[in-house]
Amino acid sequence: MGTRKGRGKELTASFLCILFCAGLLLSGCHGRLPKKGPNAPATSPSLHSGLPRVSPAFAQWMERQSMLGEADSLIGQVSGTRRVWMQSGEAKTRLTLLQHAPTWLAINPRNHPEFHPLFVSCSNETFLDRLLDLGITGIFLAPTGETAGIWGKQDIGEEADEVVHFSFSPASGTDSDYVRLQKACEKRSIQLGGFLPPAATGIGPDFMLQLRGQKGYEGLYAAIEVPKEFWSFLPDTESPWEGKILSPRGIEALISQGLLPEAMQKDMLPWAKESGWAASGIIMGVDGNARRFLYCFDKTPLRPVLSWQDPAGLAKRLYAAASIKHVGLEKHILAGLPLRPIMGLDPTQKNTSSSIPSRLEPGLTAMSELGQTIHRYGGASLFPDHVPIPVLKVLLTGTDFAAAPLSNALDSASMGKTEALRAILSSLLSESIPCERLANGLSDPSDNVYMRRSSANHSVTDETLLSFAIPIAMPGLLFLDERKLGLLSPPVSTDKDEKNRRNLKTLLLARQREGVALGSLLSIPRSPDGCVLVATKLPSNDIWLVACNFSSSEKHIPLPIHSLAGTMTDILDSSRSLMTNQRGTGILRLPPKTARHFIIRR
Repeated sequence: MGTRKGRGKELTASFLCILFCAGLLLSGCHGRLPKKGPNAPATSPSLHSGLPRVSPAFAQWMERQSMLGEADSLIGQVSGTRRVWMQSGEAKTRLTLLQHAPTWLAINPRNHPEFHPLFVSCSNETFLDRLLDLGITGIFLAPTGETAGIWGKQDIGEEADEVVHFSFSPASGTDSDYVRLQKACEKRSIQLGGFLPPAATGIGPDFMLQLRGQKGYEGLYAAIEVPKEFWSFLPDTESPWEGKILSPRGIEALISQGLLPEAMQKDMLPWAKESGWAASGIIMGVDGNARRFLYCFDKTPLRPVLSWQDPAGLAKRLYAAASIKHVGLEKHILAGLPLRPIMGLDPTQKNTSSSIPSRLEPGLTAMSELGQTIHRYGGASLFPDHVPIPVLKVLLTGTDFAAAPLSNALDSASMGKTEALRAILSSLLSESIPCERLANGLSDPSDNVYMRRSSANHSVTDETLLSFAIPIAMPGLLFLDERKLGLLSPPVSTDKDEKNRRNLKTLLLARQREGVALGSLLSIPRSPDGCVLVATKLPSNDIWLVACNFSSSEKHIPLPIHSLAGTMTDILDSSRSLMTNQRGTGILRLPPKTARHFIIRR
């Protein structure tokens, strides 16, 4: 009897399993399933309606894969506990970062395929000791989240920054890999930082669940259902998740029908033009009804934008969970907020003027609120996108640090064209930008073109030292791009490489010792074409002066000694020093493509 009863249980279990699988095959879902992922249910062919029905089992599985689905467990670790009351929302970490972690190594995992998983490579003791030897006390790893490439065919593939999961990407590593990295860095007092999810994610489970009408996901993204009688205004699509950009005529027609606002605040922001409205294909909802949607996208329809201002507050909930995970649990002291896609996402009336702060809403409010949340978990916030200086000045009212808008100008300067660089530096000075709150050298995450390189050995070159010269001399945090340093690779041992590495080390250690990060921009002295001079006032009241010659010819640069009186010492060669006074002048001879750094003791 016992044997028969046990066998009966086995048969019953097998029968139920067959029924469950058959149900999945008959119900299915539309679109492609992830190329990888945990035990994804199967899909079915189209039914007689032309579209497949959504399986409840598949919808539940997608909820478990979604960021919003994971948010409850993360928020539950803080909500209603004493942790809410242990830290205030004041900016207390900013000064600590400038003092103890002024220099960071920035690494994009997808730029370094030869070092995957990156967490494992960065945990290497030799690598970490090399960072400390150079004076680098922070590692900024971003982006590390799983991307939308696993959810189907995407033109941008698995390498782009369309994060759709809180979990780490395979390029980054596993949770246990990260824990080992975090502990190894903590042992050496090396800080960690990275991005929270971008405000424009990829097309992943959260977006799919909202457009399928799954309860609890309404209002997460900036999406509008289009009544069937207006589908004729929408472009044709070949698949539900393809997404097609609306034509100007289609936008006007939908505005006239009251389906879209007349204009958005971002329409008055030239740097935010690469966004708009897209139309989804026909999507079968969980209730069995077919629908089409308009949704706001950033750069490409494959990047739908979150809706911060929706009254359900789901985007706020998602970011609260991300802050808890990123800062509270993973112990990132610096949290990047890629919120550019929701800057200016509020509607406005056509032909009306507004101030810069109102043009940035709801992004400015979101950044300020998230900054306070990050402070409560012991971190500092960073706005990583490059924006014009008037906008930068406003953004610094809501974040601890923001990217210095120097990258494009430095690229032009590398070709000998220094006018734009001098103009930006002068604007930072005239606009009274608090430069100690700038992130110098940080690559713009809104640029989706990721540079790949081979696994060949790399080292510090003359061009690298020149490109870092002004960021090193600027107040604020300094970010060094790993693509230019090759610190993950074994060092090249030629005499030239060794000298350049020693020079970089001397500059970075001097930068930390002199407190350049805590300084203030003093002046941008006049210089010949192809050259740039920057003077930074140090906390000691001394001056750090950098003179750069980006041209291909030798330059003789007159130094404004009348305003830089004191003992002037070359940081890389202390034997070269001279006394200056307010009456004298000096001429500095600079070979082509070189920079010199001075400390002026007053």
